[in-house]
Formats: sequence, C-alpha cells, structure tokens
Amino acid sequence: ATLSVAGLMKDADDDYAELIEAGHYLDINATLDGAMPLFESSSRSVLPVVAGGSASVLGVLHEVDALRAFNQALVEISREEHA
Repeated sequence: ATLSVAGLMKDADDDYAELIEAGHYLDINATLDGAMPLFESSSRSVLPVVAGGSASVLGVLHEVDALRAFNQALVEISREEHA
C-alpha cells in the first residue's frame, strides 16, 4: 500500500486531458493505497500521473502493473512473516 506510483509509472502515449478534467488522475506522490480505489471508481485500466493537480502528464499507471506490484509486496511480507 505504501509503494509509490512514481516508481511504477510508464511513459504516457495518449491524451489524458478528459480524465484529468474528470478528476481521474494520480498525483506523482500517490501510493498504491490511493491508486487502487481510483481505478475502481473510474472504471479505467490506465490513469495519468501528474504533479500537483496540473494538466501536465508525467506518465501513466496501468492497473495491471499496480496489481502486480501490490501482489509482489504481499508475497514478500508473507515470506518475512514465515521466515
């Protein structure tokens, strides 16, 4: 949940102005804990990542990448607890 969106984002390859205007974007300082509900509420599989609510897109976060990172973190926590 504390994994940073910034470390998982990829280059933006589309225009995301409509999503940003609708409030469906992630701040560069967001964590997966904040990102996961936004994927659900927006029904989107890709969300733009911006700095400070600006319209300048720094990158995008794909839901599948967020889920993969979240699952990997859970596996690592489980290993630590059972070691």
